[in-house]
Amino acid sequence: MALIGSLNSGVSALRSFSKGMEVLGDNVANVNTIAFKSSRMDYTTGFGDVLQRSTPSASGGNVGSNSTSSQVGSGVQIGMISVNFAQGPLENTGRVTDLAIVNEGFFKVIDSANNKAYATRAGNLRIDDRGYIVTAKGYRLQGLKQDEDYTLPKYSVTLNSDNGLVYTRVSLGEGPQSEEITNLRVNFNLTINNTGTGLGGTLSVAAEVYVHYTAAEIKTLAPSLDSYTFDTRGNLTYLLSDGVAFSPYQLLLLKFSDKQALQHEGEGLYSGFDAAGVEDFNRSNSEPGTHGLGSVRGSALELSNVDLTQQFANIITIQRSFQSAARIISTSDEILNEITNLKR
Repeated sequence: MALIGSLNSGVSALRSFSKGMEVLGDNVANVNTIAFKSSRMDYTTGFGDVLQRSTPSASGGNVGSNSTSSQVGSGVQIGMISVNFAQGPLENTGRVTDLAIVNEGFFKVIDSANNKAYATRAGNLRIDDRGYIVTAKGYRLQGLKQDEDYTLPKYSVTLNSDNGLVYTRVSLGEGPQSEEITNLRVNFNLTINNTGTGLGGTLSVAAEVYVHYTAAEIKTLAPSLDSYTFDTRGNLTYLLSDGVAFSPYQLLLLKFSDKQALQHEGEGLYSGFDAAGVEDFNRSNSEPGTHGLGSVRGSALELSNVDLTQQFANIITIQRSFQSAARIISTSDEILNEITNLKR
């Protein structure tokens, strides 16, 4: 019976609009979520019954005419749920571990437990107990490690005329740029060993110093890390207590050719790099401010891009659409009931 088709159309509308309401509810619920991207549901028609197919005009002569098609639809279906990756508003936080991307790009983070990579726009980061810059779940931020022979400060320790220890910065080298992808870290500890090298810097110690002083005593003279910051190109710069500044790491950004193919994993994380067409993650492709990538803003966070005004307007539309679909079902039921009662 034809009225069964109208019932099915009403049911398809209720199902589709229910899912649409879930999407809108998720958007509203995440209005305060850092770097959240709102979603939109697109609807499409279901394949209908063909009552008459279209035909062309008869060939030859100037008689006859073409015929049009006649179809009855079978309701509505969910077409696509797309994500709005537009830039969200930025908020200055004053926290050095907070990072925001201005315009295009994603941070790359690694789950060190299984070496799985994720993309994220959420820059609410922290320094863990090992000095790594990580997400709330401990996933490590990725970037470039600069060549230590050229970027790290070098110091020498000698005895002066008063038999006192003197440390002097020898150089802050500059040289070839590294291509080593690594976990970004905040860790500077100028520790002396027999080779004269230390973690975070190089310290050359004169022979007479080893004779008269212990390494522990010399370590107290070494400069310490005062602060650190990110610039717009993603360079992580250390500022030492002696005024020396150097950049041992550079933050890189991910870029995708089809962001709609990314799989949302919750907590602001995305996977599915291959399906989304990820570009090579290296200095030439991934440096902030180049190749269409945005810049990095330190001590700031990207907020949710949910437009509450638009969402509430969409909710009203969905509500009215749902009511109309329910009316289709109730009206079809009443008509079917009348048909059933014709025999009485």
